[in-house]
Amino acid sequence: MTKALTDQLVWITGGSSGIGEQLAYACSSAGARLVLSARNAAALERVRASCQDPSRVLLIPMDLTSTESIQLAASRVLAEAGPPDVLIHNGGRSQRSRALSSPLALDRELREVNYFGPAALTKLVGPEMLRNGGG
Repeated sequence: MTKALTDQLVWITGGSSGIGEQLAYACSSAGARLVLSARNAAALERVRASCQDPSRVLLIPMDLTSTESIQLAASRVLAEAGPPDVLIHNGGRSQRSRALSSPLALDRELREVNYFGPAALTKLVGPEMLRNGGG
């Protein structure tokens, strides 16, 4: 993995904890430049500080339920870092209650976070990634 990611720009959503945090450390150790996104800016700062080279980590707070937040994040990444070579859709949410007992609003929010948000982000940066030879 080290050679494949050296100097590649890797954008990880959900990069503030769990699998996304561990991916950030692995990609940083492999020599990648990183963009980390999540809603919790303080947690993103903590992850950046623990990466191999924090100066190569750009933090872009983003809410996957907000089209405006996704658009702003995509614009910032493209302007400040260029198109990503790799986009890892790790941001997401789960719920463990029975379908009949969860409110429809929660079901809609889960679809926003887990499907529509990542789809919107892909549509915004995907064409630039492909033009740049990534994706």
